[in-house]
Amino acid sequence: MLSLKNRTMILASVISAPLSCGALSLSAIADELDNSQLEAADFSDSQIAGAVNASNEHCVGVGKSAQKSAKDPKVVAYANLMVKEHERINEEFAALLTKVDVKSEVTATSLGMQAELARDLATLCLLSGINFDRKYLHQQTMFENHMIELLDSSLIPSAKNPEIKTYLQSVRADHEKFLAQGQALQAEIGE
Repeated sequence: MLSLKNRTMILASVISAPLSCGALSLSAIADELDNSQLEAADFSDSQIAGAVNASNEHCVGVGKSAQKSAKDPKVVAYANLMVKEHERINEEFAALLTKVDVKSEVTATSLGMQAELARDLATLCLLSGINFDRKYLHQQTMFENHMIELLDSSLIPSAKNPEIKTYLQSVRADHEKFLAQGQALQAEIGE
């Protein structure tokens, strides 16, 4: 198992590089992270910011992949929505963090989300057609469900700043909406 410092250095170099289908070795790096150790019970507001930012990076990253590679027009439309909405959340959250003077902090949780992005992109690169569409929807709905659980169990209860807590509660509602839309689309095209 890599130390947190080594994970940070490796993932920082991976995340700063363009993610593409040629970077399939990213899944090996992602596998180094033990997902059972990625969540903490208590987060500072800076750590919450890191997790929210990593979450949005994940959804935008796989969404952009689906914009280019999905076959079904409804899946493309969902990917467009995910990219647009998660970019909006990113912008709003960045403005809030500036207002309340909170800086984003890298944690095992945010590193895990970045590793999951690398792993998910590597998997999607291997697929095409309906198989790509189904896998993208599966990944996105699983990730949205994970974010709802993380918000409920750790992020919202840990928030010290009342404005951050309120914002997280509103974002939770967005994640529920995104999850429901993805699940409805999964049911429509088959899993």
